[in-house]
Amino acid sequence: MKKKLLLTTICLVAIFLLTACGKKPVSIEDFKKAAEAKNMTVVDVVDQFADSPQIKTANVAIIENGWQLEHYTLTSEEEAKEMFKNNKDRFEAEENDTTLKTTVEMEHYQKYVLETNDKYKVLIRAEDMFIYGNVPNQYKSDAKALLKDLGY
Repeated sequence: MKKKLLLTTICLVAIFLLTACGKKPVSIEDFKKAAEAKNMTVVDVVDQFADSPQIKTANVAIIENGWQLEHYTLTSEEEAKEMFKNNKDRFEAEENDTTLKTTVEMEHYQKYVLETNDKYKVLIRAEDMFIYGNVPNQYKSDAKALLKDLGY
């Protein structure tokens, strides 16, 4: 019995590692295509980051009901890691006994999800790309569907 449980655990970990290692950055073109397929409008907001030379591209996918998902490309993977860390630190400050969190940390891929009573918060980094979402819970399934379409 213990042997079977150990083998099952090893298989699940291997499957998880293989799928997570294969996560590649989503191009702005693919982000835009997936968002528009969900009736979202994608807006280029890179001009808002004129004082942040590390941000090469910045786009926001917005839907009429008010939730959005943000996509950034940075000048380097190190800059993307820093952006991920800074936002994760801010989200972690909101953790409490009723929140649910999920974290995946790999060399070229990171994902952090925090579910609170009223928000679904998600951060994804793949190489030099970063995705940010702070979505009201009633739209969590919509945000998850878009992320799934993007391969996350």
